[in-house]
Amino acid sequence: MPHHLDQHQAHLAALMDENAVLARELASAQKRSTCIAQAQAQRIQTLEATLVRLRGDLIRSETDKARLQEQLARMEAGRSVAASEPAPAAEQAKDATPLTNQTVLCVGGRTAAVPLYRYVIERTGGRFLHHDGGEHHCISKLDTTLAAADLVICQTGCISHDAYWRVKEHCKRTGKRCAFVDTPSKAALQKALGSLSQETQAAPCPPAVLQLARAKPKARTD
Repeated sequence: MPHHLDQHQAHLAALMDENAVLARELASAQKRSTCIAQAQAQRIQTLEATLVRLRGDLIRSETDKARLQEQLARMEAGRSVAASEPAPAAEQAKDATPLTNQTVLCVGGRTAAVPLYRYVIERTGGRFLHHDGGEHHCISKLDTTLAAADLVICQTGCISHDAYWRVKEHCKRTGKRCAFVDTPSKAALQKALGSLSQETQAAPCPPAVLQLARAKPKARTD
């Protein structure tokens, strides 16, 4: 009997030792798992901070890009105006279409060239109005702008079909003088102004729509 008791106690002691070993290994595994989880959490936090920083850098880059594009557009418009400054007397005579007290509406045209259009029209004594033909300006406001104008220059290559037909219908209905041009350039603008001025200075007859360019508006490319 004592021999069997000794065997039982020895077996129990061995089980207790094994359990202690397993407990230590489990604690070690749990510690490693905790360390790995903490490291992963720290990495995720670092990556999230990097993502926020990169997003901020992207926003700043896009803001800088938009600002530089705006500056470039102003510089290009300034060069166009500088290039049109009077050098010979013939150039002054070319721009000398009298438009005193006449409000001239330009519909369409390149955004960067709007300062040039204003310069050419105001240089001849006219008052300048502009509507981009529906690119950014509300198309529903075109009718009000048309009503405020004495003369209209419609650049058919830079407006929507809706704007084109609104201009044509308004000028036909009201008898307002209007010139349709294909090319948004200083030379085309001067030619249109000259034609409108000649019509204005002619014998008082019903105003007409001048078909300087008969093509329908082209589809936008931007």
